[in-house]
Amino acid sequence: MRRYHFVLLALGLFLAAQPLIAATYYVGYCEKGAFSSIQAAVTAVPGGSTVEVCPGYYAEQVVIDKA
Repeated sequence: MRRYHFVLLALGLFLAAQPLIAATYYVGYCEKGAFSSIQAAVTAVPGGSTVEVCPGYYAEQVVIDKA
């Protein structure tokens, strides 16, 4: 029973921390430290984050498989 409570507590803490992990990430050259491609950003950032794309031409097909 203790293990069950620990798992529920860990899951609850993880879900509560999700908004704290989510942030805004950039693609292109308008921000320092930005990703060079949209797909690289989508793959790397945690779910619930925002990916801002700087003006430019991005020759790629993007697959978004998270919230």
